[in-house]
Amino acid sequence: MNTSINSMNTKKFLIALLVSVTALVLVGGVYGWYTNSFPADIKTNPYEEDVPADGKLNIKVICESALAYMSFPNAETANQFLLDCEAGLYPEVIERYKADNNLGDGAMI
Repeated sequence: MNTSINSMNTKKFLIALLVSVTALVLVGGVYGWYTNSFPADIKTNPYEEDVPADGKLNIKVICESALAYMSFPNAETANQFLLDCEAGLYPEVIERYKADNNLGDGAMI
C-alpha cells in the first residue's frame, strides 16, 4: 500500500511539474513574441526625422500633409502644388497646419 501511495504522489508531482513547465514556456513565448512585435526603435511619427533640433517647422512636411485634404486632376498638378507650396506661394496651407496642430503664431518655418 505504501508503494502505491508513493507511486500516486510521484505521478501527481510529475503532472504538476509538466503543467508548470508548459505554463512557463507559454508565458515566455508570449512575452518574447510581444516584445519583438514592437521594437524599441519603431517610429510613431513618420516625419520625426524631418523635425530639426531648433524646433522650426519643416515646410516640406507641411506641404505634404496638405495633400491629405486636397484633390488634383493628375500627379503633375499635385507635384507642382508641392513645389509652389515649398516656395511659399500658399501661406494659407502653413496657417491651417499651425491651427490643426495647435502651434499658435509663434511657430516658425
